[in-house]
Amino acid sequence: MRTFLTLIFTLVLLVPVNAQEKLKDILPLINGKVAYTNIIKVDSVSKDEIYNRAKHWLAYNYDNFKIDSKDELICRGYIPVGFAQIWQTITIKIKDGRYKYEITNFQVVMHNVSNGSSMEIDAPLEKYHAILGIGEKWGFKNIDEQINKLIESLEEAIKTEKVDNW
Repeated sequence: MRTFLTLIFTLVLLVPVNAQEKLKDILPLINGKVAYTNIIKVDSVSKDEIYNRAKHWLAYNYDNFKIDSKDELICRGYIPVGFAQIWQTITIKIKDGRYKYEITNFQVVMHNVSNGSSMEIDAPLEKYHAILGIGEKWGFKNIDEQINKLIESLEEAIKTEKVDNW
């Protein structure tokens, strides 16, 4: 009996406590929807400086500012995947020495190759995985890679002090 309990206890410890749900084992899900989020510390960088760096980065990488305040920036933009645009909303919440990004509200806009028209599919990305290209795994991996490159770019832009000696 003691051996059995030890075995069960060991197996429970091996299971990750914060196992994150993923769509097709690729895209992170929060409450069943694709979402990327993290809190990043940037020691000795003021709230105003984080705001300025984040706003500059957003202006370069996204369109359509929805909210622009010293505490929060929200934009809408897209990444291309095959013949589709994957639209998402990025929210950056700002405090002294840290910020939190959330990339959510993923939607698919398809392009008709024959006549050049677009069709917006008003539903979450997770419902339309089959239309994203060569295959859903390829499409999801492509989306994940592009979103992670955006995140790396954001983190680099906010942590790096820009000196402009023009």
